[in-house]
Amino acid sequence: MISALRNLSTFNFRKVNYSEWRQAFLAQIKQRHCLLCDGNHQESHGICKPCLADLPWLIWSCQLCGIQLPADTGTAVCGQCLRHPPLFDYCQGLFHYDFPIREVITSFKFRNKIWFARPLGELLADRILQHYHQLPDHILVPPLHKQRLRERGFNQALEIGRIVSRRTGIPLAHKALVKTRPTAHQSGLTAGQRAKNLRGSFEVRESFAHRHVLLIDDILTTGHTAQEIARVLKKAGADRVDVFCVARTPPPA
Repeated sequence: MISALRNLSTFNFRKVNYSEWRQAFLAQIKQRHCLLCDGNHQESHGICKPCLADLPWLIWSCQLCGIQLPADTGTAVCGQCLRHPPLFDYCQGLFHYDFPIREVITSFKFRNKIWFARPLGELLADRILQHYHQLPDHILVPPLHKQRLRERGFNQALEIGRIVSRRTGIPLAHKALVKTRPTAHQSGLTAGQRAKNLRGSFEVRESFAHRHVLLIDDILTTGHTAQEIARVLKKAGADRVDVFCVARTPPPA
């Protein structure tokens, strides 16, 4: 059971050595030590069942934007989406952006704990398989930011997408969507400013004609990035764009 995340507190910032992280992950799995509490486990993704039960699962959420809804709301769509539906067609997050998922994602993205892609990807893949009965024309797309790739040495959405693709059999179009220019931080901007900030920042490099796109990412915050991506994907011919993320932040106060 999650008591403390001592595994998430001691890191050196460096470029990712894939051989190194793979060896470390396999050693952890071989020893059957949980990645969160260091207790024993029998799960392929490396997190024990008590820790899984303790995670901040997102149960009731808007089907269009993914924000939390009250369990007794009686509707599947929030008021904001009823008034202004997003350009993407569906959204689902696995978790609230809260302890310990917040610490896991931070360690994964900024402290080179890249092996967290395995449990996050497998859990997200399970949710995708539960949601769809058939996957004939689906394709996975992770947003790729060249600047972040240079800074971190890897792309967290791509690493999660690899695991999802392997588990579900859905093809991964890992070079199809690229963020071509840096943008200002979204915090502190109005809704109109956020949209303008992202406008034209993504480039689609292949046709998505008649495809059902599953956009994969680690965190969905305001949804403006997903909106811009859905816009360019549909312009490239996509019939539908669904968003699946590991964590969904709370709606703004």
